[in-house]
This record gives sequence, C-alpha cells and structure tokens, in this order.
Amino acid sequence: WLQQFLQLERGGWKGQEGSAMDCQPATRDFFLRTLRAGLAKGRVQLLSLVRDGQRVAMKTHLLDGALAYTWKVAFDEAHAKQSPGALLELHAMQQILAIPGVVAMDSAGVPKNEPFDRLYNARRPIAQLRFGTGGLLSRAAIAALPIAARARPSLRALRQTLSDFRRQR
Repeated sequence: WLQQFLQLERGGWKGQEGSAMDCQPATRDFFLRTLRAGLAKGRVQLLSLVRDGQRVAMKTHLLDGALAYTWKVAFDEAHAKQSPGALLELHAMQQILAIPGVVAMDSAGVPKNEPFDRLYNARRPIAQLRFGTGGLLSRAAIAALPIAARARPSLRALRQTLSDFRRQR
C-alpha cells in the first residue's frame, strides 16, 4: 500500500514539481518509517478509492486519541474531473468517526484550500509561543503547559454554560 501511495503521488503534479515524497530518499524514508511505526501502534489509517481494480485516490490519517489528522493525500489526475480525492475524503469522514473514541477529524489543510474548505465547516486556530527557558518565570510557564491543556475542555464547557446563561436572560 505504501509503495503504491508513493507511486500515485509521484505520478501527478507533485512528481513533476519534484515535491512528491518519493522524489527525495530522505523524505520517502521518513514517510515509510512514520507510517510503519504508526501502523505497528494502531495509530494510522490507510484508505483507498478503487475504480476498475486501480487505486485512483489514497490518503493517510494519523490517529491521536480523540482526533484524527489527514497527513497525505494522492490521486490519479487522469480522474480529476470525477474528484476522486474529494470522494475519498467524504468516505474518510464516515470511517474516521466510526472509530471508537474518535470525535473529530482535522484536514490539516492550508488556508484557502478550496476542496477542503468545501468539505470542512470549521478551522482550528494554531498558535505558536516562543520564550526563553532560562528564567524562573519561563520554567514555570513550561511546567504549566500540561495543566493548561488538561483544563482547556473544562474552560470551554464553562464558557459555553455562561454563554447559554446570558442568552436565556
């Protein structure tokens, strides 16, 4: 499956541009090592859309607790008018949410990605924090990050409760 994915991706515009994973040995090796390790731990899902015995779209998901992330997608550009990637994405949404414990799927799409924008109804903000680690305050902030991550769902629920209360008044 993994080799077929690499071939499919290389056969399209990414291969022509030289950005397909199979174009660079280090990138190909990283892809293969990552997915093999994830498969061994049950944290990867591989999906294919097959037409007349040929894979026309393929995608990988990385599973992390209650979330699934799309990692790589490839499709046969000879079938582009039938949107095999979008068809597989719709099927993937159903498959992912059928996995016990998984509650959401992140397309990991870049902004203004028209196919994903039409299929997904929300974007999650991603923030990047940078600070020095030498001082006491910095070390305390780093130590507090896991606590903040665990508190986030409770804070969201509290915010929603307050919002509901305000609307009722």
